[in-house]
Amino acid sequence: MDYDYGFDKFHKDYDKIFRVEYIRNASPQANLWRPLADRFIESSPSILAGGIAQMWKGAVRFHLQDDEARNMFEENSFMVTSAFFDVFGV
Repeated sequence: MDYDYGFDKFHKDYDKIFRVEYIRNASPQANLWRPLADRFIESSPSILAGGIAQMWKGAVRFHLQDDEARNMFEENSFMVTSAFFDVFGV
């Protein structure tokens, strides 16, 4: 119950954030074709911002080299539109 009533409530405007879904094969889906998502965001003056996140996430590798060693770091990444931070903050 705590999860159901508390999920995402750490966002400043959690009560104004919605996710767009459609039903496919009796299952809700949130992956929209990008032009459709853009049109939906633009469809109403009541929508103040719309952030789009890419469903695939992956690791990005960074190579750092100094005089003593060469180091490789791998960080998870998640691609989003710049307006994503207007919705969710930093």
